Amino acid sequence: MDCRWSVLPMLTPRRRSAGAASRSNAPRPASRNCGWRWPGRAGAGSWHRNNSAPHMDDLSLHILDLAENSVEAGATRIGISVHEAPADNRLTIEVVDNGRGMDAESAARALDPFFTTKPRKKPIGLGLPFFAQAARQAGGELQLQSLPGGGTRVLATMEYDHLDRKPLGDMIATVMTLAFARPDLDIHYVHTVGSQEFTLDTGELKRALGDRTLSSAHAIRTLKQELIRGELRLYL
Repeated sequence: MDCRWSVLPMLTPRRRSAGAASRSNAPRPASRNCGWRWPGRAGAGSWHRNNSAPHMDDLSLHILDLAENSVEAGATRIGISVHEAPADNRLTIEVVDNGRGMDAESAARALDPFFTTKPRKKPIGLGLPFFAQAARQAGGELQLQSLPGGGTRVLATMEYDHLDRKPLGDMIATVMTLAFARPDLDIHYVHTVGSQEFTLDTGELKRALGDRTLSSAHAIRTLKQELIRGELRLYL
């Protein structure tokens, strides 16, 4: 079963490329690999599954992994933007945080699949290198901008109709997982499909509900309803 929040089956918009079968780009169940853990919980660590590499079956899992890196870098606010532009054959994903940031040398090394700032018995490729590979195999690229004390910005672009582009996956589950696992984190989420836009800010939602951590059942239910409603409207 999916480790992240389960949501009802969603509308399934289709996209086609010349000579290719249509594929869904709407939210769908994530990888069934349930070995990842969040820092601060029992058995804390990052993506981990029997000492093997994580299976990133869709882009929402890459986004979740980047967000975990941001939190570990001391971020208290994360911006996640997903822009689908079928008419321009472009998909853009941006993750921005207010964490500690990196100097130029560390930023360059962060794209090395065998570099990690976490103590490990052996080098394991994670996070940014996987995401960069996913962007390249879809005819795009990944840009990393970071400054010590100034946070980090990751921007990935891909060809929307590329045969090797991974599906977007379940962004509802990703945002819900972040909000639940890191209740003190503020998430600014923007998702556009063509001219349609959905924006959600968990910081604003906390203030509106009078719940500083979105930990109550009412707050969690409200967040889930807002996400489902907003995501569905994008594809209507």
